[in-house]
Amino acid sequence: MVVGANDADESLLKYWRDQGFYHFREGSDGALALERVDYRPSPFRQLVRRSALARYALMNGRSVFRGRVGAVSGNTPTQPDLQRVRDSKRAVDTFLAQLPSMAGLAPLRIALVVDAIRPALYSPRERDAADSTFSGQVRRYLLERGREAGFEVVDMEPIFAAHFARNSVRFEYPVDAHWNDVGHRVAAEAVSASSVFRDLQGLP
Repeated sequence: MVVGANDADESLLKYWRDQGFYHFREGSDGALALERVDYRPSPFRQLVRRSALARYALMNGRSVFRGRVGAVSGNTPTQPDLQRVRDSKRAVDTFLAQLPSMAGLAPLRIALVVDAIRPALYSPRERDAADSTFSGQVRRYLLERGREAGFEVVDMEPIFAAHFARNSVRFEYPVDAHWNDVGHRVAAEAVSASSVFRDLQGLP
């Protein structure tokens, strides 16, 4: 199960609403429950999807905002917001509590592959400061709570950092923050070395 620090607050309807996905909504009893947001694209969105020019602008125009990447960390605001951090930690707790029953597996049979705050990997100064950011706090909480709950946790930060130190190759696309081929390969190697994967394959 691949998890990024931004997945916590983006799982909450309070902060993010993505059509065609499930999000957590807080009920009257204060508990978080999953709720599906149906996919109902607006007429304008349907028109844009049919336009080759609009698709080109959306896919290639992101480079215009490349200079603003420093304002976010892990696709979330850099500066911590205490309420948002608290809400994200609740989302992490609910996710970890529900995952075993949803997957039909005990925690020790599930590996959580936790992504690094990759924008900060490429600069020692930014990497040192990353832990105090919003994503850094939520990410650290996810790592700690995942281990406490009995999951195998694969922390990609030291793995990516060591690979970058040796090869100076980034793990995402120039205009897309998702893993590129290098990122996927390094993550796959890390998963292959995990106890969950080795047990599944019957390896010693």
